[in-house]
Amino acid sequence: MVDDATRTAWQVALETAMRDRDRANATVSFFAEKLGMAVPSEAVVLGPGEPEAEVEGARNVGPVPVTDGEFYGMSQPKAAAAFLERAGRSRPQRTEAVMAALRKGGIEFGGKEPTTSFYTILQRNPLFHNVGKSTWGLSMWYPHAAKKGKSSTGATLSEDAGSEPSASGPSASGPSAIEDEMREDAAEQSVE
Repeated sequence: MVDDATRTAWQVALETAMRDRDRANATVSFFAEKLGMAVPSEAVVLGPGEPEAEVEGARNVGPVPVTDGEFYGMSQPKAAAAFLERAGRSRPQRTEAVMAALRKGGIEFGGKEPTTSFYTILQRNPLFHNVGKSTWGLSMWYPHAAKKGKSSTGATLSEDAGSEPSASGPSASGPSAIEDEMREDAAEQSVE
């Protein structure tokens, strides 16, 4: 067992390290924003007694670059899908990081509770899969996860999970399907 003096010294050292980490994270966020990159997700750090299952999700492996106006004219879901595609399967992103990237890319968020509204958009859209607390990936990355929405039989996709997804269903959309949708949006924008 550790004596009280050693325990107190370790607690002081831990608190100092945590303050230093918070300052470093703030500095990283500042420079990432100035460089036009999405703010990286906060690192997952287990505290004493925290079970791993409660902190699954976002990985802090560096910012995902986004240029000014890159998503201008796109819908929020299509822009979010494009951003997540760039981030990659191994880097699911928190709601706040996706919103920061989309803002940088020219997407505007309105309403009284923009974060709640955007979260709801992602939650209801079959393109997205919530992989942890407010952490998102593309559904196509998780083919064996329960699907949301309605199937062609009218049952919810989670009820219909035992059957194979149809080629036209949301789980069939891969990078090329997302890119096709984005090209269609761009074509519609240029016609207007």
